[in-house]
Amino acid sequence: MASPGTLLPDVPLIDAQGSRQLGILAPAPSADLRAAQERLGLDLTALNADGTDTLPMPTVVIADAGHTLRWIDVHPNYSTRTEVADIVDALRSVL
Repeated sequence: MASPGTLLPDVPLIDAQGSRQLGILAPAPSADLRAAQERLGLDLTALNADGTDTLPMPTVVIADAGHTLRWIDVHPNYSTRTEVADIVDALRSVL
């Protein structure tokens, strides 16, 4: 278990239902995209614990010990990510 203040990048803490509740669940893939994924041997329904074919958008969340969200940065474009400096600034502002 991580101590308070520990950064855990790329650790999935919630499932598709939780992602949906936070508003960070990407739209379900189109039939064409699903077919392309299958041709490449990618079956998200087999990989996702809940059997869905969706993924969360790249997101950084800072929550306090009471699980209250203090900061969130969501990237609908999967090719972009939160800058480290933005995370550090956010941590400084909420701690």
